[in-house]
Amino acid sequence: MNQLDLHQQTLAEIEQVVRSRKDSPAQALGDITDLILRYRTSILAAMVVQSCGAVVQSGPFAGMNYVQTSACGPLLPKLLGCYEAELHGVIAEIVRRRYQTIVNIGCGEGYYAVGLARLLPQARVHAYEINLAGQQLCRELAGLNNVADRVIVHGLCDTAQLQKLAGPGVLVWCDCEGGEGQFLDPRKVPAVSRADIVVELHQEFDATIADTLNHRFHTTHLIQHIAPGGRDWSQFPVLHNWKHLDQLLAMWEGRAGPTPWAWMTVRSPAAI
Repeated sequence: MNQLDLHQQTLAEIEQVVRSRKDSPAQALGDITDLILRYRTSILAAMVVQSCGAVVQSGPFAGMNYVQTSACGPLLPKLLGCYEAELHGVIAEIVRRRYQTIVNIGCGEGYYAVGLARLLPQARVHAYEINLAGQQLCRELAGLNNVADRVIVHGLCDTAQLQKLAGPGVLVWCDCEGGEGQFLDPRKVPAVSRADIVVELHQEFDATIADTLNHRFHTTHLIQHIAPGGRDWSQFPVLHNWKHLDQLLAMWEGRAGPTPWAWMTVRSPAAI
C-alpha cells in the first residue's frame, strides 16, 4: 500500500470510529490514537526501507530480506531487528540445538518461520497461519530468502496435525493469540510432551495460562519464563536524527498488554 492509500485508509478508519463511538468519546480518542500511531509507524518503516533497504538490520535474523508489510503488528521493529528482542538468547540456543523440524503455529508473514529456516539449513519448517494474506506473505518471504523449499505454509492448525509433527527433536513455536492452551495440552496432543516449545503467553485472554502450562509440563520440561523488557533506540544509527517520539515508536510492537514467553525444553529421561 502506498502512502497516499495508507493516508486515505487511516482517515476513513478515523471517521468510522467517530461515527460509531459518539456515545463513548474516551474510547473513541483511544481508538483514534492507536490508528494514528500505527499510521506513523508505517511511515517510519517506509523511511527505513528507503535508507537501508527492506532488510533486517540487526539481531539473529540480520541480513534477512523482508517484505514491506506485516501480517500482524508494526513492521518497523522487525526491520530493525529488535522485535521480541527478549527471545534473542532463546534463538541462539535453538541454533545450537540444530532442530530438524520446526512447527510455527501463528507464523504471521514468516518472521520466525523464515528467520529460523535461514539459521538452520537442515531444518524443515511447517508454518501455520489462518490469515490468507499472512500465508501469501510468508511464501513471498521464504522466496526472497531462498528457503521456499523448506518452509511449508499451511492454513489452520489443529491438534491432529500437531500430534503428527511434534515429538523428540522437534521445536514447536507457538504464537496463536490465546490458543496456546488448546494446542499445548499433553492430554489432547501427547507428542508435545516430547518436543521443545517456545510459547507467547497471551494473558489478556487467559490470566492463568502461565500457571496452566507450568502444571501441564513441569514434570517433563525445564521451564524458563521470559518477561517483556525495554528497548534502546540509540543502538540503531538510522534512528539517531529522528524526533524522540519517532525513536520510541520505531520500537513499539503495538501490544494490547504484557505478553511474556515460556521457553520449555524436554528434561533428560533421568530427570523425569
